[in-house]
Amino acid sequence: MKYILLDADNINIELFVKDVFPKIQYQFGKETYHINIYCQTNIIFKHLSSFDISVNLKCTKYKNKNSTDAHILFECGRLVNDDNMIIIVSDDKIFSEITNDRNIFQIGVCDFNKKMKLNKINLLSLIERLYKDSNYSLSYDIFLDDLVKYFKNVGISDIENLINSGVPELGISKTNVIYKRIHK
Repeated sequence: MKYILLDADNINIELFVKDVFPKIQYQFGKETYHINIYCQTNIIFKHLSSFDISVNLKCTKYKNKNSTDAHILFECGRLVNDDNMIIIVSDDKIFSEITNDRNIFQIGVCDFNKKMKLNKINLLSLIERLYKDSNYSLSYDIFLDDLVKYFKNVGISDIENLINSGVPELGISKTNVIYKRIHK
């Protein structure tokens, strides 16, 4: 059996569906995959026309910083045998310690040349750029998980913490939509 263990705190689901999953199918075949999504934060499923996928969502019991990684490592150890292929989808370096190029693989999406350092100035300019981009309109919602792919080594919680503590121009709704605050 082929298993995909997705670190949804590290790689958002939209990026996985649009970019990573087709690469996995190309590299490992278009058979049926058992997809397990691991998270400890809120995740968003966005509509993709004519797309069908079955997933198993596993939320961690604890909110410790690396509990999702620990959960994935535990599950990988439980699943590993000669009959199973395990593909871990994460940019975390800890998983490179257990890959063996035989039945445990890691797929990431890191491209550090295109990623910025997370700070207030870069975050605000990115939000402006996304709204000006042809793919975004003022009525289009920008979610926290949309921003992860633009920054080096950050997760959703890192962006959320920056906005809540150091970017008064922005706010976050209960559904993780980022909005601009109007100051008078």
